[in-house]
Amino acid sequence: MMEVFFTFIPKEHQQQQLIAEFPDVEFYFEYKGKSRLPTADIVVTFGEDLSDEDIQQAKKLKWIMVASAGVEKMPHAAILEKGHCGLQCTRNPQDADDRIGARPFAGVETLTAFYL
Repeated sequence: MMEVFFTFIPKEHQQQQLIAEFPDVEFYFEYKGKSRLPTADIVVTFGEDLSDEDIQQAKKLKWIMVASAGVEKMPHAAILEKGHCGLQCTRNPQDADDRIGARPFAGVETLTAFYL
């Protein structure tokens, strides 16, 4: 089963919508916690809360979704070194809110395969 780990807490209705729309996916939501990094297939983040060590810990990581407009504070070198990892970021804060509440993972398998 695919595991999706949020490093922030989306609104309750967004969490429920994701769980309902993707019943075969395990979702975990933690604020400032990183206990699920080693087992997460996908990490949803605002970007600045991930470090080089976090990327190294994320043994199963295949995809990072950045729910903010920029990626300048991301650990770029660690992500490149890890390889086999797709990265998506939103263009503006409204996009982030829309994607979290909508179908943010529709097509992830296709996109992940493209980046692998």
